[in-house]
Amino acid sequence: MLHIWYGRENRNKDQFLFDRIRASLNTVGQPGAPRRILLLVPDQYTLQAEQNAFQYLKVRGFMDLEIMSLPGLGRRVGAEVGGPAPNFINQYGKYMLIARLLHRNRARLSAFRNLESSAEFTARLSDLISELKN
Repeated sequence: MLHIWYGRENRNKDQFLFDRIRASLNTVGQPGAPRRILLLVPDQYTLQAEQNAFQYLKVRGFMDLEIMSLPGLGRRVGAEVGGPAPNFINQYGKYMLIARLLHRNRARLSAFRNLESSAEFTARLSDLISELKN
């Protein structure tokens, strides 16, 4: 079952939410009750939500409650259905890809033709791409 709760800024949404979660956790394992509870929160809020869960639920740990962000849910679904794990490229891998692209397209470069083999130019271009991505 899916529950979506939202509220105005001046309301104590955490208290409301964790009161409902506490009631649901007390029924876990009973017929018709949820087996586990998954709380989806924004990326930057997962740690705070876990701290709030401990505070409001007044427990030392929880087994049937899982707090995760949407990317975490995506990774979980991918892992369960057997999808490939994403391959992340580190900083040096980015440099190598950019250098390769510059080398392949050097004939088309007009303004930066002499900088294609410069490591500093590659690093700055990588930084620019990261900033634009953000």
